[in-house]
Amino acid sequence: MSDDSNIPSWWKEAIAIEYLPCRDFKKGTRLAEINLDLLSEEQINEAIKFYKVVSYGRIFQNIDPATFCNRTLISLFSPIFKPIVDNDVSAIIPNGIVSKHHFPFLNNPINVCDPIETFNSHIQVLDEGVLYQWEIARFEGVANRNYGRWVSDFVDLSEFDSTNDEFQYLMRLKSNSDSPIEIYTHKAELYIEKLKSFRLKAFTELLNAHETFKKSDTTSRSKLVAYKPPALSNFETMRIEKGDIYTACFMAPIFFRAAIKHCCKSQEITKKHQGVQPHVLDEIYEERAQSIIMAVACLEAIANEIGGMKFNQIWATLEKLTLNEKLKFIHIFSNPSTIYDTSKHPFQFVSKMVTSRNEMIHFKNDFNKCKVLNGIAASKMEMTLSCELIEKLPKVLEDAIKEVYSVSGLPGPKWLQDQPGLKIEQDA
Repeated sequence: MSDDSNIPSWWKEAIAIEYLPCRDFKKGTRLAEINLDLLSEEQINEAIKFYKVVSYGRIFQNIDPATFCNRTLISLFSPIFKPIVDNDVSAIIPNGIVSKHHFPFLNNPINVCDPIETFNSHIQVLDEGVLYQWEIARFEGVANRNYGRWVSDFVDLSEFDSTNDEFQYLMRLKSNSDSPIEIYTHKAELYIEKLKSFRLKAFTELLNAHETFKKSDTTSRSKLVAYKPPALSNFETMRIEKGDIYTACFMAPIFFRAAIKHCCKSQEITKKHQGVQPHVLDEIYEERAQSIIMAVACLEAIANEIGGMKFNQIWATLEKLTLNEKLKFIHIFSNPSTIYDTSKHPFQFVSKMVTSRNEMIHFKNDFNKCKVLNGIAASKMEMTLSCELIEKLPKVLEDAIKEVYSVSGLPGPKWLQDQPGLKIEQDA
């Protein structure tokens, strides 16, 4: 909301579209082109003073707009890894008082579809400087026809169900180049006025419902957040409690992607220089070290996530166990119980990755005797960050993750595969 009033910045446009003659019927791809320049400031200001209700899409609150747009776009092509909000839709789609940081979301922009062409699931009410949103309708299918209808428990919306044929006729008339445009504009103006009269009648009744809703609303104030919401990655979710935002992050996919990228980068450097050349060893070891550390961190995060989910009452007491001990516990107490076998793929090499990680994390600056392999000495660095570990890491890590999920009775995580907008190879 603006600093000098309690009127949301989008309210001016919503009021104009709902109540004022802001349509150029000779333009636009549908009924008309919405053009606020057709109105004077005085017209708009008077309408804002007089009218209290609009139905302008849905209001979303407590969400960073860029995060919302990103999640919405990705959801069209990829699975949603984590929802924006944890099991509480009212935290982001208010049904009551609207939080300070919010924005309207229309299914189609106003240059594509006029918001008053159809009804909507929600209304917004600006009542003595306080913005409310109420869910008042639902869209239902209708037998034996290819379009549905809006129904409400609070107001009769049957009049809106009678407009489809007239709308289709107007669309055909506008596209007919043989018909004078004046005929279309006259009929379209009458049609819009009819829609406005239907909506005004419904809004008048819903204002009474609004007063009832206000009296019974006991929860929406706990969702009001005074500060700007954070941007969230695709692997974060949030909840609102008593006016504050709490976030949870899921690190396993972050660590997994980092492990694979650093693994690919180390191999790319090696290939580019036709082998492990001394002048690029530091860079190669840097990528290998990060790959191994991230791989083990990924498995640790998965063990804690699944352990906390399956054994939540006791898992806090097991936090200090080693990764191998946690994985063994998950296997033994799964249903059915299975053996955690570190002598076979994939956990044989997982144990080697853990050993390598531990040596790096608890590094000791001692001299170590070189190991001789096929008559060639291998340094301590090469043994700790071995080429074999890196070559096998992607397959070992993926198979280990799949097995831990499988023995826990869970489907494999979708983030193991590339998704549109979340690719690994192209960035490696």
